[in-house]
Amino acid sequence: MNILVIGNGFDLAHGLDTRYIDFLTVINLYRELEYVDYLTQFDELMKFVKGKKIERIFKEDLTNVITGKEQDDAIRQLKNAKNNNFWMIYLNMLLDENLKTQKGWVDFEQEIKYVVIEVNNAIDRFEKDNKNGEENFTEQIHDKYIKNALFTKKVAWTASYKEVIDVIRDDLIIMIRCLEIYMERFINRSISDNIVNVRSEDIEEYNINKVLSFNYTKTFELLYGIGKKIEYDYIHGKADISNTIETNNMVLGINEFLPEDRKNIDLKFIEFKKYYQRIYKETGCNYRRWLDEIEELNEQFDNQLIKKREHPVHNVYIYGHSLDVTDGDVLRSLILTRNVYTTIFYHNKEAMGKEIANLVRIIGQDELIKRTGGLDKTITFRKQRELRVI
Repeated sequence: MNILVIGNGFDLAHGLDTRYIDFLTVINLYRELEYVDYLTQFDELMKFVKGKKIERIFKEDLTNVITGKEQDDAIRQLKNAKNNNFWMIYLNMLLDENLKTQKGWVDFEQEIKYVVIEVNNAIDRFEKDNKNGEENFTEQIHDKYIKNALFTKKVAWTASYKEVIDVIRDDLIIMIRCLEIYMERFINRSISDNIVNVRSEDIEEYNINKVLSFNYTKTFELLYGIGKKIEYDYIHGKADISNTIETNNMVLGINEFLPEDRKNIDLKFIEFKKYYQRIYKETGCNYRRWLDEIEELNEQFDNQLIKKREHPVHNVYIYGHSLDVTDGDVLRSLILTRNVYTTIFYHNKEAMGKEIANLVRIIGQDELIKRTGGLDKTITFRKQRELRVI
């Protein structure tokens, strides 16, 4: 069995505009479409997507708005997102601040976790200090950006913490739907329209028959999988323009942040957690079945039910995934399964160093040392080759 695990770095390696900053840029541009004037703003708006894979598609939508063509529901959802959504308001405040220091990057999952922890800490302070019920909950929120985003959203100063949780949860659901529209309308369509003209020889040389994707896009499927018998597991969901907010199955959340004695009792933020979203949105866990099949083969060899054959070798290739601990439960089960050999591709030495550090967090340093050398070696790091232009 040859399993390919891909993360956002796989899409980025193919020149796709799948950074969160790309999504925010487009959301901000679509908000401007409501006020666009052909003579004064066409070139001004187009400069933000100049040279990107998404340029042609945005130009089509911009032209349709200018010429008065009827706008579809997807465009309307993108246009409404920026000013009416807590997360868009909050992230754009951070984006404006980051640009002043030349960062220009906002990591959604880290920011979601930060907001959840800040609000959770505010709840703890509120319940501890407000024994007489005389204080407002929002006074306990210390972060000015969170406060400003809530007030811009017109959340009342006297709102309860349940009302605040409801707002940030409901607006996260809306933002995920907007992200789905972006991924389908801009990224998948860019691939389908043959705008992507590179291929990875690292991927092409392996006989991949299983793909575990942490991405929402169909990049591998459309570029490498056509006409091949490959089983897919989109563990974080798959972008589909025909979905609604209710049927969207994309996972965008956080890992557990509460201590052991609280994580199974304090469930106020359970809907923000990845494991909950995977179950609730029924993204499937095909990879678990793949691992069960591998383990079944292992047991058959252990019990000598299969004779006169070498023990089959199973390969896991990880490409474009940072090995972040938020996906640690999945990665750990793959890497530590018996008779599985893992190849981790890295972009440069700096990226390799980060991957090693993250792997320590996932499997521990003793396990990592044992598996990267000697007779028990099952983990290899390999530098990515430059993609081939076609």
